[in-house]
Amino acid sequence: MGGVYEQFNLNLNDTKYLYHSIPFASLFLDYPIFQKDLMLVSEGILDPTRAGIKNSLFISEASAFGWFFLIISPFIVGINTAISIALVALFLSKSYLSNRILSFKISTFLFLSMNALTSGFSEYMFFKSTIIILLSLGFVILVTKIFDVLVKK
Repeated sequence: MGGVYEQFNLNLNDTKYLYHSIPFASLFLDYPIFQKDLMLVSEGILDPTRAGIKNSLFISEASAFGWFFLIISPFIVGINTAISIALVALFLSKSYLSNRILSFKISTFLFLSMNALTSGFSEYMFFKSTIIILLSLGFVILVTKIFDVLVKK
């Protein structure tokens, strides 16, 4: 919560922070990360290689994108969370679990444990966390199915 107060006091604004919300953009672009900049400025750290990131609620990073994003950020986070849980549950029920209620419970646990509200707003903009969860689950399910085929032989 301290990061929110520090952001409202420091008022870091840079449209380049939006690049962090695009999945896999770091493969092609070098851009600043809001949580890192907030840690550097608020703690007075001069060497960026020796600093971590500052945890704060998603609204602090949304305010760095601009006031419009600050206002709509709770709606984006809520809608993204609902859609993401439904997508992961659908993926689990179609690929691995036949019980839809169990797949919904597992997807809720996975999404909420991997994507906290204290993470940045950039994880919610373009379903960045959902993509990572689906890729990870896809890999685990693929390895499990290959193992099942090998064991049956």
